[in-house]
Amino acid sequence: GNQTITATDTATPTITGTSALINVTPIFHVTVASPQYAGEGFDVTVTAGDGTGKTDTNYLGSIAFTSTDPNATLPYVAPTNSYQFVVADAGSHTFGNNNDQFKLANLGIFTTITATDTVVPVITGTSAFITVYPGALDHFLVTSKPASSQWTGSPITFTAAGLAGAAK
Repeated sequence: GNQTITATDTATPTITGTSALINVTPIFHVTVASPQYAGEGFDVTVTAGDGTGKTDTNYLGSIAFTSTDPNATLPYVAPTNSYQFVVADAGSHTFGNNNDQFKLANLGIFTTITATDTVVPVITGTSAFITVYPGALDHFLVTSKPASSQWTGSPITFTAAGLAGAAK
């Protein structure tokens, strides 16, 4: 909402000044630990801010997520799915605990996750950069080419892969 700033001279209190109206836009603070590992779930905390650095404990809006990783698994993606903040959230909600986990797939150092209000899209927030390392070894990919005749062997390739399918 709109705010003003008033300054008063401490030596001469009759000298004061007040700013014009300043429109303070609410924002989200999106908190993610870094690094993360491809294909492995992790928690994300979204805190609604009132634009002045304080938590908006009365925020009851609906949010959805996007990521710079086009292969990310996100729990709430618009337009079909969103999370509705409830009074018990008091303006901050941690997503995780296997019910609504996030998973990144692409390796790199500049991945982000963004939360956006689904009704008022100027209310948004983006995480700091997340470094994504290869996840744990999960399976092997086995490929072969057909033999040229019944008497010739066929080469077989084994590739170790993680939960996100990335080769190790």
